[in-house]
Amino acid sequence: MKVLVVLSLYSGFERILESGIWRPAGTPAIAKLIEALDRTCSDLRIFLLAKRDGQIYAKGRYHLEGLVTQPTFLRRISVLPGPLARFDWYLNEIAQSWLIVCAYLRQKPDVVYIDRANVFVGGFLARFTRTPVVFRLLGVHRTLHPVVEGRRPFHFLTRWAYRSPFAVVICSQDGSGGEIWLNKLIHLQVPWRILINGVDDIPEDAAASFDLPVSEDKTIVTFLGRLELEKGCDEFIEAFLDAWRKDRDGLSALIVGDGSRRDALRQVVSEAGAMQAVNLMGALPQDQVQSVLVNTDIYVSLNQMGNLSNANLEAMKAGCCMVFPASQPETGADLATDELLPDDTVLRIPSAYDTKALSEAILRLRRAPDERRKRADAIQQCAAGFLSGWNERISQEIDLLEDIAARRPVH
Repeated sequence: MKVLVVLSLYSGFERILESGIWRPAGTPAIAKLIEALDRTCSDLRIFLLAKRDGQIYAKGRYHLEGLVTQPTFLRRISVLPGPLARFDWYLNEIAQSWLIVCAYLRQKPDVVYIDRANVFVGGFLARFTRTPVVFRLLGVHRTLHPVVEGRRPFHFLTRWAYRSPFAVVICSQDGSGGEIWLNKLIHLQVPWRILINGVDDIPEDAAASFDLPVSEDKTIVTFLGRLELEKGCDEFIEAFLDAWRKDRDGLSALIVGDGSRRDALRQVVSEAGAMQAVNLMGALPQDQVQSVLVNTDIYVSLNQMGNLSNANLEAMKAGCCMVFPASQPETGADLATDELLPDDTVLRIPSAYDTKALSEAILRLRRAPDERRKRADAIQQCAAGFLSGWNERISQEIDLLEDIAARRPVH
């Protein structure tokens, strides 16, 4: 099978270009698919495209230890000056799309696999070639909501791309409401699949494999994920500090992850005099993340777009007592989460912004170890019913690609 893969350079992939080692941090659904395709494809071409400022690595192919295929990185073009800067995005898309079309013509793949950031060239190939194009969404980001009925030129162009005749659309079930928004965004005749991500088994010795910077008599409250505004890290800090001021001897927070808000959060904690109670641990290797999870007493997620993220699935697998915001029927966020996790599992607060309710939830669970254990056991039992290992999960996607390639029209 000959496959052309066209992806954005995800933030978790930037380090592989710097180190020359295939060891992605984050986006495991894409990383593990690449690894599987690398083992099985007769001809695999991978393009990683800069879509954000600051991704200024050298253009060209990269030999990566641990990967046979050499990914090609494509930079953004130079920024236009003055009033022309508003056309930067359009010019960059045209330039990068032209390079991808040239690569397509050279390879003549059986299947093209593209992500959301490259939907325009994917839509072009789906409309004007006979090669099946698989469109991959890592959930439905809220920036797509206005596209459905928007009247700006960008909205019309995006609708044109999303309603292209793709062979199939694959969307991660991250709780962002894909089951609602795909019906509005994708052409009615295009099939789509929503797949929940996989989670590997946690080693039996995970609890003791990493020394946590917390004394054993503390109730450990964990926040795991990118430290960005939309992840709710600021609200978490505000709520935890409020709870900690009422129970200074009983609570300790572990914040695992990195992002643009890290320094600001550290400043807030320092000004509160809580540096001994809040540990900003940065990004950790997977084995250390697992150790954090199995030692966690209360796990908090405040994702505003959905709470079936990779980090949360791992916490479910580990059997954490979890606190989430309630679902949002108006956007579809976490309606799927409600179906998978009934009321006796996750403790839900009214919204991701309700720091008072989160503070109260932390104190309530701190003082109720029996409730923590019951919720943790119920979550772990539910998760066992809908989670699979990564090998099984990626096999579903590979089988789908092979089936599409086998049914492609003869050129």
